[in-house]
Amino acid sequence: MSFQSQRRRVLAGMAGAVLFAALFLWLVPGLLPEPAATSMGEQLTYALRWELLPGATLLLGIALIARRRFFDERIIEGGPAPQAPGEPLPALEIDLRYLRNTLEQVALAFVGHMALATLLNGDSLRVLGALAILFVIGRVTFRIGYAISPVARAFGFAATFYPTIGVYLYCCWKLVR
Repeated sequence: MSFQSQRRRVLAGMAGAVLFAALFLWLVPGLLPEPAATSMGEQLTYALRWELLPGATLLLGIALIARRRFFDERIIEGGPAPQAPGEPLPALEIDLRYLRNTLEQVALAFVGHMALATLLNGDSLRVLGALAILFVIGRVTFRIGYAISPVARAFGFAATFYPTIGVYLYCCWKLVR
């Protein structure tokens, strides 16, 4: 596959993810239970509870690697995955890349979500739950896409990263206003 066709596939995945995320964040918050947060502490508590979902994507990554190492004598001691030249990425390498990227994404999202929790109140806090659910969808589709082809991870990456960018932009806009 040429570089140009790979870029087109990545752009298509990114565009699809942006559209999906926008629709998701428009529709899903209204389906979530109303938060009973009346103080800043309760708002942060509400947000922290939803952060279990992004955290679970890290747990999944660690579990995938542990399972893979446990059942493969070539990597049980913690070494790198063997790969012959020209062969596709070993599954362990994909899992390690998933975990590394997910750790980066969780760290960014967590900071953004906590900041957002201090700027929202009432029903608008529901967006935090929708962001957490969307994060999980993004990470799962990232990992599945990576297993299909490294280029196919674009949808999942964008479904995770672009909502976080949106959160940061909103929070920064609110700070300067």
